[in-house]
Amino acid sequence: LGLSQVAGEYGSNREPEVLTAKCHNLRVIIEKVHSVRAIGSAAMNLCMVAEGSCDAYFEYGIHIWDY
Repeated sequence: LGLSQVAGEYGSNREPEVLTAKCHNLRVIIEKVHSVRAIGSAAMNLCMVAEGSCDAYFEYGIHIWDY
């Protein structure tokens, strides 16, 4: 994981308990990987994983219209 580039998005939910969980989980990811990118598009993030320019993808609160 230490050499991995990870793409991620954080969703729009700003409820305090959800935001706390997102921040905690993001910190865990950041501590373990080389870099985290936020491209802004689920489809583009998945394309980056498919082409091999990104090693993993995560998203909080993805919806059908994000693809």
